[in-house]
Amino acid sequence: MALSETASHVCQMQCRLLALAPVMQQDRGPSMNYQDFLVPISEEDPCGPDLFESYDPAFETYLNDAEARLPQSFFRADGNQSFDPASLDLAAEWSAVAALLERTRDLRLLAAYGQFCALARDLPALADCLDLVAGLLERFPEQVHPRIDEDIIHRTNAIELLGSRATILMPLEFAPLIRDRRLREISFRRVALARGDRTPLAGEEPDDADALRSALRAAENAEAVSGCHTLLSRMRDAVRRIEMQCLANERQPFRPNLEDLRSRLADLIGLIADVRPDLEGTNDAPPDEMTKDEAGPITPDVVDSSPSVTGRIADMGQARAALRAIEAYFRNREPSSPSLLLVRQAHQLVGRPLTEALDVLMPEMAGRARIDFGADSGFLLGMERLRALSDGGAPEIADPDQPEAFTVETRKEAGALMSAVESYYASAEPSSPIPVLLARARGYLNQSFTAILSEFLPVRE
Repeated sequence: MALSETASHVCQMQCRLLALAPVMQQDRGPSMNYQDFLVPISEEDPCGPDLFESYDPAFETYLNDAEARLPQSFFRADGNQSFDPASLDLAAEWSAVAALLERTRDLRLLAAYGQFCALARDLPALADCLDLVAGLLERFPEQVHPRIDEDIIHRTNAIELLGSRATILMPLEFAPLIRDRRLREISFRRVALARGDRTPLAGEEPDDADALRSALRAAENAEAVSGCHTLLSRMRDAVRRIEMQCLANERQPFRPNLEDLRSRLADLIGLIADVRPDLEGTNDAPPDEMTKDEAGPITPDVVDSSPSVTGRIADMGQARAALRAIEAYFRNREPSSPSLLLVRQAHQLVGRPLTEALDVLMPEMAGRARIDFGADSGFLLGMERLRALSDGGAPEIADPDQPEAFTVETRKEAGALMSAVESYYASAEPSSPIPVLLARARGYLNQSFTAILSEFLPVRE
């Protein structure tokens, strides 16, 4: 991986964060330095040693201490919260985590830090943390710790801590979304209580729902609400990237259980979209649309591997047209990119049955695929029968000779359109392998020849 490419990628991520300053109308918590942690520690060992396996004293001490300090439940028996956000020094927490990340790129450290971010009600810091988790999985899918060797348990456990009810979900419910001049901090919790969606606990009194909605719509809060929507959207996208990278893992694809986190973020985003429908479907502006003072120098052709979606795919015909446009971009502009191969394969699988996808993507194992109804019934549909059942033909799709609906001129546009197609399939056809192919294709957007070669031809011990 070229350092200049990584630095440019990092610069764009950091510049996006600058646009979020008005979100909370308060001093930000600690800011992550992506340039330090998305760059390999060394060429030989990009993510460094596994300090957990080596029983490193500093690593063990931090994780054990963090586990002891993290609450097991959000509420005490008397209905009061069990953790005081003001008691947490998040800057000191990040300093401890960063010192260990200098030696090892380990998701367990970020899982602990992410929980402290949520408990501190620091949404920008939590978004940074989720972004870094996604970035590490995208850049170092095999090397980041915990590595996937014989099983996925350790990596799954680390990632799923980011969906903990006591330390992530409930703190998000209570986190201030904006500060209003009259009503002070407005959280999802206050709105839910006002609407009657929650039962008041110790010290809670429902507000007037119309007053809260008016505050969220007020012109004086417009910038803060827009910034909060951008921030929450970035968290949602980071969670999606994490899930997609896990599904795209070559050794053992898996899906961590982050459904509750996705649902909670959808609730928060939905609350804002309800009072500000103009924000629905929008994302933060790409770095090159910021002012020079905000963004600084950026290499225009190097982009975040998960660009914000600038449009929506409505149906399978549009998905095919979008993939055709992306394929044309790579064929004409970047013919050596592995992304071209993956996009072309995704394009060829549009409208095709599962059996064909298995034959293409798992040629050595596809013949063993079957639907087993259980030993009690004795029913079984083998692969040959499944292939026969799949011969009904593909559904009708928009005429490929019609004018292209999409134009892709830059790598950024290619990545954004891939992300849009992923979102369409994740919603409309979740059984399709196309999102997995596209997530992997986006992971190659900024990789150098050397990095690609090491992945295509890994050294076997």
